[in-house]
This record gives sequence, C-alpha cells and structure tokens, in this order.
Amino acid sequence: MRGSFIREGNMGQNPELKYIDDKQNPGQKIAVASFSARFDRSVPTNDPANPYTDKGGFWQDVEIWGARGEIVSKQLKKGVRVLVIGDQIEQTWQDRESGEDRSKLVVKATAIYPALNSNIESISFKAKGQSNEPAHDQEFS
Repeated sequence: MRGSFIREGNMGQNPELKYIDDKQNPGQKIAVASFSARFDRSVPTNDPANPYTDKGGFWQDVEIWGARGEIVSKQLKKGVRVLVIGDQIEQTWQDRESGEDRSKLVVKATAIYPALNSNIESISFKAKGQSNEPAHDQEFS
C-alpha cells in the first residue's frame, strides 16, 4: 500500500538518527532519521475570528533518509511544526515472539520543512561555496 502524503503537524519527539546497511551499496551505511508527528485535522468554520477548528488528528511515524535525514536530526526538535512531504507506505514484518504478521503505516518523507509560524525566530543560510561549518552561516531575522 502506498499513497502520497503532504501534511503539516508537530514533531512528537526529537528525531532519532541511525546508520543502517545500504542495500544498494553493499558495505556502506546510510542515515535514517525517524520521529513521530501529530498531524492536525483542521476544519473551516463560519467564524471570522476563528476560521478553523480542530476536529482531531492522528499520530504518524515519519522517516527521512540520507543527507536530508542527517540535516533533520541536527536542525529540528520535538514540538517544531513541520510540513512533511512523501509517501505513506505499509511496513510489514513477523513478530519475533509470537510469529504473527504485523504491519504499520509509515511516511517515507522526501522533504521536511519547518512551518513558518510565530515560533520561528530566524532562519540561517550558508553562503554559496562555503563549507558546512556553522561559522560560515549568514543569519536573517
């Protein structure tokens, strides 16, 4: 099962970064950052002072791989509001203890962006051609 996923929500914990064997490049490791997020289900209202109301939402496990996973694990943390873009897939496995088949839905993200809202103080950009060292960042507030 696979479906497109584009939603905004809050990160439920700090991303966990792991390095696992890269099946496409034997002998090499690839980064994967994972976390859960609470995605809203906002519904429009007729009240101009309160244009949306929360009608519940859902928790979803999210993974992002490679260099993007490393960046997410360094720059984002629990509580940050993010826009997640990717595919929702069903992961299946067999339980080690009971031998029963198990499954869950996971978003394999291709992009994760911090939502621009009142909680953001500043955004930093690296100067073109500069190294990845933080000392070379240019900050815009």
